[in-house]
Amino acid sequence: MKRNLAILLLAAIACPCANAQNEPGTTKIYPRIGVNLSKLTADAILIDDNGTTLDAKYRFGFTAGAEVKHQFATAFAASAGLLYSMQGTKYDDYTTSDGENYIKFTAPKMTLHYINMPILAIFDIGQTGISAKFGIQPGYLLTAKSKNFYEAGTSDGSRQSQGDQGTAASGTVTDVFNRFDFSIPVGIAYEYRNFSIDLRYNIGLTDTYKYIDDNVRNCNLSLMLGYSFTL
Repeated sequence: MKRNLAILLLAAIACPCANAQNEPGTTKIYPRIGVNLSKLTADAILIDDNGTTLDAKYRFGFTAGAEVKHQFATAFAASAGLLYSMQGTKYDDYTTSDGENYIKFTAPKMTLHYINMPILAIFDIGQTGISAKFGIQPGYLLTAKSKNFYEAGTSDGSRQSQGDQGTAASGTVTDVFNRFDFSIPVGIAYEYRNFSIDLRYNIGLTDTYKYIDDNVRNCNLSLMLGYSFTL
């Protein structure tokens, strides 16, 4: 009997909170911060004249910004926001030798800094605090940088050259990329009281490189934490 009363009491406390969370007509702002796992699909670095390439791999970055969400109905809301996103890709280390000479590439990577504007439709799943979301996301490239540590030498250990150089340019390479980016974000979120956790995958639709038509696009998975304030 006591156990049943405790369950009923918890339900009575939880239900008003859940209902208030989805109350139609409410508008909230969500400052967010999180991490990215991103890469450039189908991208590769050409190493030599034999066609040796380093394929793109996922790399970590971070994201931060804010979104505004308006609850149109108990189970439907929409949001729009501005998010800074550090994306890009990395490549495996590579070493080659002909017995006398060697060439080594260490931790080459590309870093792309975006301002994104996600516009999402949000569907709440009952009063669970869980929601599914999808929409569109235009983005603008602020800057792009490449880092490629290159070393060459002989088998006896003497180095011929060392530094940020090699087949992939190092430094600022913004002009190589298209400024405008467009993707389809899909995700799922959980909200408890004012706290939220958001898992989102962005499907890139536009070519990332400006002068190369090789279908290289942004691919980005983000995990963000947020805290809501009612406006």
